[in-house]
Amino acid sequence: GGRSQYPNGDEEEIVFEGYGDDPEDGRRYGGGGGAYVSGPSAGDDLMMGASKGDDSRERLEQRARRNFRCICCGIIVVGLLAIAAILIPLFLDDCDCPENELRTLVAPTPQPTPRPTGTPTAAPVTAPPVPLPPTNSPTMGPTTDAPSNAPSTLRFGLFVEQFARDVSGSEPFADRSSPQYRAATYLIEDDDFRPELLTFGELFDRYALLTMYYALDGDNWFECAEGDAGCTDPNNGPWLQGSVCQWFGIRCSPDGRVRDVVFSSDNNLSGSFPPEISSLQLIEIFAIVNNRITGELPEGFMTGTTTLEQLILFDTDLSGTIPEGAFAQAPIDTIVLQGNQFSGNLPAIGNPATLSRLRVNGNNFDGSIPNLSSYSQLTIVELGDNGFSGSIPTTLAQAPALQEIDLSGNRLFGGLPDNIADMPLLRVLRLDGNDFTGSVSDPICDLGLLELTADCRELTCTCCTECF
Repeated sequence: GGRSQYPNGDEEEIVFEGYGDDPEDGRRYGGGGGAYVSGPSAGDDLMMGASKGDDSRERLEQRARRNFRCICCGIIVVGLLAIAAILIPLFLDDCDCPENELRTLVAPTPQPTPRPTGTPTAAPVTAPPVPLPPTNSPTMGPTTDAPSNAPSTLRFGLFVEQFARDVSGSEPFADRSSPQYRAATYLIEDDDFRPELLTFGELFDRYALLTMYYALDGDNWFECAEGDAGCTDPNNGPWLQGSVCQWFGIRCSPDGRVRDVVFSSDNNLSGSFPPEISSLQLIEIFAIVNNRITGELPEGFMTGTTTLEQLILFDTDLSGTIPEGAFAQAPIDTIVLQGNQFSGNLPAIGNPATLSRLRVNGNNFDGSIPNLSSYSQLTIVELGDNGFSGSIPTTLAQAPALQEIDLSGNRLFGGLPDNIADMPLLRVLRLDGNDFTGSVSDPICDLGLLELTADCRELTCTCCTECF
């Protein structure tokens, strides 16, 4: 220790540890226990050195604190990212998102794990995760016995439980030979295109067409059945292979939804329409011509679509009745039910604001001619070769756009309504094959019809183009 005296006479004791004697300037440094500092300049130097040392230590401490905070923040961020990486996949797997459900339903079926070659060890049997149809002889593994009615895979059961039963009900899946069972089996177990399905709409379309294929004996079609090597047109290829948009008779919208189903000639389609056809939600044209379709139209046939424009079921063997208001929700332009076995009263069908052509000739309809006065776009009505009875209603002539009326081959009677003369657009009127009486009036003749047929012995007609 020691004192330092400055020019103003003040003295200050300064003690520095670890300094020794310097013989030249009187300072003590290096190993001594203390020091007198002689002269103010020497003291100032030491004080400045001490201050700088303190500043350096403070900066180091601040830097260390900053580094510590940065490290802590980094650890926290990494921890949060790790937690998110764990929780987000769990949430996505467990969510009820339609996309996630579709991925679960159509994901490829996992291949079975090879059996060990050693002595098998007994393992607990786990029940399937979803209820399955009753079986005749249920087993938990491969068997050489006749197959039971149970779904053959758990993924099949999941598909049936979460999708197919909502479309088809439960009953078809108790029968392995049903079109619905066969369609679901193919889709889940054999369909190579299944993983390409991106939306539930595409799944609905594919399942509906697969069901139609099996219901109408697709394996025996003349053209483009599954595996038909002669069906080489890439836009009209074999059924069940690749996208439905490449199947024979199918046309799709740009986003891959089924738009048209058209079989324009005999292709040996036989059987009854399955109700799943109504799942073609965006169908615009449905046409089956000259094939052997039997039975009735399924309940609710095409009621689920709001896009249907043309329904053509020509020269098949369909039977049953047509429900009131059928096809009224769609912007339908054409209804052709010609050459079938439909019976009962013909109700007002189709959309009155859009229907242009109604052809139901060649069936077994009876009763009165329906009221079509509200059909503002209707241009053609063909009701010939049925069993309609009564007189021609005056409401028929109130359809403002009618150009062609075919009433031939029915049991109609009485005279012709005078207001037929108020139809300036009318060009064709077929009346033969009925029991009309009286005469065709001059105002009707003045219409200058291109075709006017009648039984001229009972109905006097001076302007008919053909008399029977």
